[in-house]
Amino acid sequence: MRLHFRTALLLILAASIPIAGCSDRSPTEPVPVTALGFTYSGDRSGSYQVQGDVPLTVEGRPGHGTWAAALQVPGSDLSITAARAGTAPMADVFLIALHNITAPGTYSLDLDQGCNHQTPTSCAVGMFAFNYNWNTSDQLPDPYYLLASGTITITAMDAERVRGTFQLGGLRYPSGSAPISLSNGSFEVPIVQSLAVRQNLVPLWGALEQLRSLHP
Repeated sequence: MRLHFRTALLLILAASIPIAGCSDRSPTEPVPVTALGFTYSGDRSGSYQVQGDVPLTVEGRPGHGTWAAALQVPGSDLSITAARAGTAPMADVFLIALHNITAPGTYSLDLDQGCNHQTPTSCAVGMFAFNYNWNTSDQLPDPYYLLASGTITITAMDAERVRGTFQLGGLRYPSGSAPISLSNGSFEVPIVQSLAVRQNLVPLWGALEQLRSLHP
């Protein structure tokens, strides 16, 4: 009888060891989900929701696909960018360029002359385009929506990720009419640095200059 009791006691003690070990471990940090989304209404209506990390080509450029990221030329501005892939090479593209925005806060989209790469103004400007040809990313799609009003709120930002919300408005171009509104916008994306992403910012800043010329 004593042998059976001792065996049972050893089994109980042995079973308790891994349980005690597990209780001492720190909880694992959840992996952030890379996502960006909003609803839009006005000239067009619908929902834009994307998840996934950006695929980079061997040249370091964002590839065709469905993804969201904060693209950055090292030492320069961030571009909150998302793509929703259609039949290759087409995609629906959303982009907000954050000029000189480096900390959490609420920022207005700005068409003032100070919102450019040569000034210290903290500002933002955006673009939303359907059926964007990914093979000609240095050219503006026709038509596109230039997002030039509203606010973007950066709620968290560090060297690796940025998170925030936005409510934006824009006009269809090149006509300069047909307003569109973007509501309930949110994003949680990694910061991806690449010299090649500068090409993806060229169409946006070109569109900004075009809009300024129409609104002196």
